Amino acid sequence: KVGHFLCERTKLEGDPGKQRPVGTGEMEELPADLVLVSIGYRGMPLEGMEELDFFDFSSSTVVNEHGKLPGENNLFVTGWIKRGPTGIIGTNIMDAKDTVKSVMNYLETSVPVAGVESQGRDGLNDRLDAHDVEAVDWNQFLQIVSAEIDTTRLRSEAQPREKILAVSEMLNAAQR
Repeated sequence: KVGHFLCERTKLEGDPGKQRPVGTGEMEELPADLVLVSIGYRGMPLEGMEELDFFDFSSSTVVNEHGKLPGENNLFVTGWIKRGPTGIIGTNIMDAKDTVKSVMNYLETSVPVAGVESQGRDGLNDRLDAHDVEAVDWNQFLQIVSAEIDTTRLRSEAQPREKILAVSEMLNAAQR
């Protein structure tokens, strides 16, 4: 049985956006009946990344500059695979905005690949159909959101939504 847990006060060190928590040596013991552990994960390279030298094993991140992978490609990353398992919700939002800027810059400055013509939405739909991917449109997405905020799903009045985790349940909600 848990009776308490021991915490160490931390402080942030490093340049803005690259800060890491560092222990101060100041300890505090807090009473507790329950302790839940929530830890980050170590990113792993996708198949084929090792040969391309895009993965940094020391930091468990994908090599990038503001979310854009190096070289002539249209590959981008965000979140922990971009910077490592650190930060809070605000960090993730700022990180995503940084990557979106890179995507927008790429779209504004990139030159289309010779001999490859974009097929737009129709091309995407054809590709999804060819792989039996069941996609949802915006209105179906709103149906999923509506199901998630339905008060009959919530466990308390303070809870804003109950996320649907099963893809089959999401698709059912999208068809309502």
